[in-house]
Amino acid sequence: MVAAIPQYLGFIPDESLILLCMQHPNGRVGPVVRVDIPPPEYTEALLPMLDFAERYASDVAVVCYHEGPRPTCIDELSDALRARRIPIVATLSVRGQRIRDARSKSALQRDPGIPLLDANDVQAVALRSAAALVGRSPLPSRTALAASVGPTTSRNDALIHTAIDAVEHELASEFDEAGRGLTPSLVSIVDTALESVAAEYVDTGCVIISSAARIIALTRHVACRDLIMARTIAHSDSSIVGLLTTVAAQCPDDVCADLCAVLAGAAYRTGDGALAHCALDRALNAQATHRMSMLLRSAIDAGIPPSALDVLVNIPIPDNTIANDEDLSPYAVEEVRSQS
Repeated sequence: MVAAIPQYLGFIPDESLILLCMQHPNGRVGPVVRVDIPPPEYTEALLPMLDFAERYASDVAVVCYHEGPRPTCIDELSDALRARRIPIVATLSVRGQRIRDARSKSALQRDPGIPLLDANDVQAVALRSAAALVGRSPLPSRTALAASVGPTTSRNDALIHTAIDAVEHELASEFDEAGRGLTPSLVSIVDTALESVAAEYVDTGCVIISSAARIIALTRHVACRDLIMARTIAHSDSSIVGLLTTVAAQCPDDVCADLCAVLAGAAYRTGDGALAHCALDRALNAQATHRMSMLLRSAIDAGIPPSALDVLVNIPIPDNTIANDEDLSPYAVEEVRSQS
């Protein structure tokens, strides 16, 4: 169970309190919630964990990654879970590469512990392989995960800004005609851009500057951003998330908010809450009042299931863009059928 935590989070935690929500009848792991170890008696930090446990858990496991003495938050969380009558099947400490019983100070002191799975252990290899197949190989830390959605040090801001400006100039008349909405022409432009960049990413694992600039420029038009959000959530998988992460790495901070909101939605829809939070952190650091990012942050913090984001797929599409399935991009077909 402990070996699986980095696969669920997307990074190897440290100084963290983690709650695994498990569901009957087979003990399937649902949401995995992590917070930095809070100071003593700062119980407000534990409230999201308790809310997730009440909504999604038949029982839970508490795992604390720490280097120093046993943190008091283990008892504070355990007491709050028992007060809400949520069974705790395990309370564990991970320290010094060993796993120990952490139900109490004395239990932790008595337990010699067992080592974390060796990297070559059969189960560890199986976990890493399963994670790699869905594009979720864990990074060394949350800092590294946040850096993966941040701008690369090698990017050329002047070059990407010039490319974005060129796309916005090219599409200025389309944007003016559409106003705050969509036109059939804009829908076609968005779908063509998504198809092109998706093919490029699948073929090469990269996204060239001109392609990235086109996606960034389109997300800066609110209606196009919402359409891109709808398309990516409707077909959200590891490749879509990887594509958007690659584009985000090329995106300058001053124009990243809308793109990072789209990335957050796509990531959360695949169950990658940690990546979604990192994307929203970047969006809100760039634009503190960005409405879509604030909406997503509130929804995710409230513990909505990823499938609840499917409501964002149902945006108004101009009628004459959906006449026949054969005329549509792959991104549009599922939405049309659901409307029918």
